[in-house]
Amino acid sequence: MRDRKPSYRLLGAMKAMGASRRMLLVPLIAVLLILLYAWTLRGSRWPAKHYHRITNWEQPDPQELLDLLPLPDGDPTVLPEAAMRIILAKEPYVPPKREKRNFEGFNNETGDASGEYIVPNFVHFLRFNQEEFDFLDFVVVLSALRHQKPERLFFHTNVKRFRGELWEKLLMTPGFADVTEMVHVDLPSEIFGQPMDNGNRVWHAGDITRIRILMKYGGIFLDNDSYQVKSLDPFRRFELAIGWDDDQFLGTQVIVAHPDARFLNEWLETYRGAYFKDKWYYNAGERPTVEVLYKRPEHIHRVKLLFGVHYLIHKVFKANEVWAEWRDQYTIHLLKRHQEKTVTQDNFLTPPTTLREMILDLYNPISGRPRLF
Repeated sequence: MRDRKPSYRLLGAMKAMGASRRMLLVPLIAVLLILLYAWTLRGSRWPAKHYHRITNWEQPDPQELLDLLPLPDGDPTVLPEAAMRIILAKEPYVPPKREKRNFEGFNNETGDASGEYIVPNFVHFLRFNQEEFDFLDFVVVLSALRHQKPERLFFHTNVKRFRGELWEKLLMTPGFADVTEMVHVDLPSEIFGQPMDNGNRVWHAGDITRIRILMKYGGIFLDNDSYQVKSLDPFRRFELAIGWDDDQFLGTQVIVAHPDARFLNEWLETYRGAYFKDKWYYNAGERPTVEVLYKRPEHIHRVKLLFGVHYLIHKVFKANEVWAEWRDQYTIHLLKRHQEKTVTQDNFLTPPTTLREMILDLYNPISGRPRLF
């Protein structure tokens, strides 16, 4: 008998639980019936509302849609054609009208007294007669995107548009289209009435045009093979910062300048009546150094070594060696035209070099995508 009593108690508990469940089930069924009835009423009117939404459809924000376009592996990115449309649809940037700044008495050793940046965070590249990007062009642009994070990234060019695999990779780089602007610029054929008509024309035209670009916009000018190692913001407090090593002429590969910087106009004026088209670097580097900077060095902030405009090929390209101090530089001029071997995305990994480390800092060779963060 003692063995049966627990069974009776268990049976009673189960009956009580069943009653409780039935009590809960009734209101639940009622709620479901109400929801079903409401859905039926809504459903009878839905087609008309749906049609109304279609006929009043508004063009969505293209950027919102582009942000959702996936690559095959699921990462959100922008398709090249769509990114190019974003760039071409932009209103050209026009520098705002302002009172010209007088830099007389400015201290280019300490920078602006307010401690504020006086040079806009613009990065400028200049490409005459170059539609396609080689691998080092591509890497250099990535270096500026990552380390400078420019407000605007200008490509000044005389070609209608860029093309090729590496340009498309840039277009697909997150944030690239948002800051990039294409600016048409003609290839100069003369300077102050002096013809530029020999084999040096494109290079000398580039020397002159970079000065004019900075006089119009201000910002940071980078040669197409000047790799940016870290932010150039510390130099945006100066009137103009440029690489000028001891016992050397100035280096034009990296310039950080306010548009009203005195040296820009002084530099351009050194071409007047004294352009020597057969001398490779006379007007770009030697003459402005001797005629202006020897006499008025206070017109610039002189950067020694850290802009990497001196000869660093033996450190950057030497096989099986890595220059441990490369990250101490702000920029490094790669002198790519002086290399016997063209560096590509297929061959840069071997042999080990400092350049390989620099590229791997920005580019994932497995995915073929940038490392910008």
